[in-house]
Amino acid sequence: MGERVRIVPDACVDLIALDTGVDAVLLNGPMPVAEVVELSASCIHGVRLMPGTLPRLAGVTSLAALRGAERVIPGPGGRGPVQEQLLGWVKSLLVQGALERNPDVDEVLARQLWGAATTATRRIGPRQMQRLFATYVGLSPQETFGVVRQSLVARALQAGDGTALAVLAADYGYTDQAHLTRMFRRLAGIPPAAYRTEIADDVFVQDSGGLSSPPLSP
Repeated sequence: MGERVRIVPDACVDLIALDTGVDAVLLNGPMPVAEVVELSASCIHGVRLMPGTLPRLAGVTSLAALRGAERVIPGPGGRGPVQEQLLGWVKSLLVQGALERNPDVDEVLARQLWGAATTATRRIGPRQMQRLFATYVGLSPQETFGVVRQSLVARALQAGDGTALAVLAADYGYTDQAHLTRMFRRLAGIPPAAYRTEIADDVFVQDSGGLSSPPLSP
């Protein structure tokens, strides 16, 4: 039996190497809520794609179809360290345009998630934006903002510096500590105080560091 860990949603998509190597990889779609999974290997290699990245691989045309789901797809194959093969493959996918982004979705993500100044020249209606997010993120805009904010709180809790929940609530734009606790429980399955205890001795760290800044163009 492997270690059981809680994976919190963060609107990212993952490409994970299977036990057999990189001839096939697991494409994990965006998660609307947390999942508790059992790790069957001591080391898992993967690449996390920023929110808003549509991997046009193996017939995938919309991330909405992969919401809370996973699919085994052909991988790059080859020899050498698994992580190097994965990174090399992702770089080649960027060059080929197989990791597609939408400028309207990017503009909304940059403005809403990172507070970046934008120079948008056209307005997108709510229904069209819902469709774009369904395609390029797999979650609604509101869900996306909620899970990313919650994942950043989870990251702060993983730091283990004892920051008070009231301070985290203020830092991440929640109305108050009760609001933070309520929303965190809804998405993570447990309140933030319990999550802090749960991951205190956990060697598994879900890397969401890339969510702290806007995505870079290939």
